[in-house]
Amino acid sequence: MIEVPVGEVATAVRFWVETLGVKLVGLEGGVATLDLGQGAQLALVDKPKSAPRVALGLAVADVARAVALLENRGIVFRTEGHAGKAASTFSDPEGNTLYLFES
Repeated sequence: MIEVPVGEVATAVRFWVETLGVKLVGLEGGVATLDLGQGAQLALVDKPKSAPRVALGLAVADVARAVALLENRGIVFRTEGHAGKAASTFSDPEGNTLYLFES
């Protein structure tokens, strides 16, 4: 399970589910559990805004297609290096860094 600190779980759930299209599998006690596929799960954990932020890579079949889809949903991308490769990078509303890479 990967934990991502968020200031407001409900807002984070809307972003992950409605914008990114990730499946919500549970919501209990200030923690939302999401299914990232292939057995990977993500926990959105209620933490103060001062909590450390994370960088999380998301595998997709076609980066260009995923970028186009998410740009249509209002995501603004920047290009940065992650794990020695250029990646399409963006931030969630909490300031966590997310990046797309081809699986």
